[in-house]
Amino acid sequence: MKKGGKRKAAEASPPSDQDNAWKDIIGSYFPQFIEFFFPHIFAEIDWSQPHQFLDKELESLFPRSKTRRKVVDKLVRVFVRGGEAVRLLIHIEVQGYNDLHFERRMFTYYYRLLDLYEERVFSLAILTDPKASYRPQEYRVAYWGLELGFKFPVIKILDYNSRWEELEANLNPFAVVVMAQLKVIELGRFRKRELLGWKLELVRMLARRGYEREEITALFRFIDWVVKLPPELDARFNQELRQEEGEVMPYISTFERQAIEKGHKEGFVRGREEGREEGREEGIERGKIALLLTLIGHKLGKLEPEAEAKVQQLGGRQLDELSLALFEFNSQTDLQAWLENHPPSEPISEPEQIKS
Repeated sequence: MKKGGKRKAAEASPPSDQDNAWKDIIGSYFPQFIEFFFPHIFAEIDWSQPHQFLDKELESLFPRSKTRRKVVDKLVRVFVRGGEAVRLLIHIEVQGYNDLHFERRMFTYYYRLLDLYEERVFSLAILTDPKASYRPQEYRVAYWGLELGFKFPVIKILDYNSRWEELEANLNPFAVVVMAQLKVIELGRFRKRELLGWKLELVRMLARRGYEREEITALFRFIDWVVKLPPELDARFNQELRQEEGEVMPYISTFERQAIEKGHKEGFVRGREEGREEGREEGIERGKIALLLTLIGHKLGKLEPEAEAKVQQLGGRQLDELSLALFEFNSQTDLQAWLENHPPSEPISEPEQIKS
């Protein structure tokens, strides 16, 4: 292998699923996102007018690729303050790895959106990677007298490291989001025990800040998704959380984690009693179904029995795919369309179906 081979491969690596967690939390708290990172822009938007997410409309314009993600993270239409109802599109790209072509990709998004909608487009990037020197913010072409320059604002999460006290004092939900991301960057893959302590502290912080139940649940989900722990430390996290739930976490029921824990426990017991691995695997899958039904209910509302039955009949890989796809859904119509395109391949027998 050539000397530069490893570096080139790392730069071309696909994005982390953390990007999906960011996409979900931005979708849930878009005004707070703008207020936290871009207060001057927040003041220019007319928040009395409803903002509109246009993510789904872009799938045909920016199709996914097996080698590189070609889909806009968030596209939102807002109204600008002033005498006339001026509409503007805000394109948000969350970037978690070093991509040598990122500036060009941002420019491609910009001109295609401008051409498609014929509205003003404001493109911005959130960089969640650990490399301090990686700061793409301008795409420029110049030859034979032709010059083209495209510069976009960038937020580097790593820069907030020196502003920790300010983050602790800020009650905007994205202060917690940034703190969680910073600890993942700092402690990474090799200091998991320290990461466990910080994960617990971040969750405790949610109760101290006086957030509403919905905010706590959304932020808890973000922290749990981004701050990944190995199985043995994850089990300890669950145990610690259960012990403190009555006092420290009055608004969080750990229903999401308890559902999957229950499935794991049932599977292990069954596997031990029957002396076979299949029992354990089936229990884990049943836990996944219970967890997924809970998440769907909280994001999209209570499902009709027919839709719930379809989810219960999904197999292991399909459950994982639906868990990721859920971040993209805005209504039960999106879920119905997904289920129609992914018919059950490994149904669970009727007596063993999970009740949500």
